[in-house]
Amino acid sequence: MVVSGAGNLPVRNGRGRPRTEGLDERVLTAAREAVRERGYPATTVEQIAATAGVSKGSIYRRWPTKGVLLYDACIATTDELAAVIDSGDIEADLLAVAGLTAQGIAGADGVFTYVLADAATDPALMEMLRTRFFQPRSDAIIRRVELAVERGELRPGLDPGLVPAVLNGAQEYMRGVRGRALDEAELRELVAMAIGAHLPH
Repeated sequence: MVVSGAGNLPVRNGRGRPRTEGLDERVLTAAREAVRERGYPATTVEQIAATAGVSKGSIYRRWPTKGVLLYDACIATTDELAAVIDSGDIEADLLAVAGLTAQGIAGADGVFTYVLADAATDPALMEMLRTRFFQPRSDAIIRRVELAVERGELRPGLDPGLVPAVLNGAQEYMRGVRGRALDEAELRELVAMAIGAHLPH
């Protein structure tokens, strides 16, 4: 799911007021370039503002912290999850959403790891991660598992709320503790661990 920033503000033509047309995209592009060139820790809002040709105040009015800005620039814009694809194959669907989570965690030059670390002391960033990254995936997984039970794809008795805890929690652990994302074979095994005992066959 493509998630953008605060949205472009109207262009002001009054004297002394800078044009804001396309400001958001200029800032997001500058942020991505800064991360590629310098890495997350060395990137500053001052550098991004200078590259984008805007003031720091203009940036902070849209993105309250560096972490929120770099989430929008490097993670949210590559997030393709709208919902778990309902292919009729619960294993394939859970593997698809687990793969999207792995891409989000592993991609963007390791930004996710730094963003997650910053979120520990940045309530606004933690709320953004919760509502725009973790919760949508969890809710989509739960809905798909509930539907699978209703259809008979999975036997009753499975707690749908625990499935995203297994799929997402394991990936967060691997990135945070082991420093890497799961590969496709490991994701398949993870899905099997989450639902294998409840498959009809």
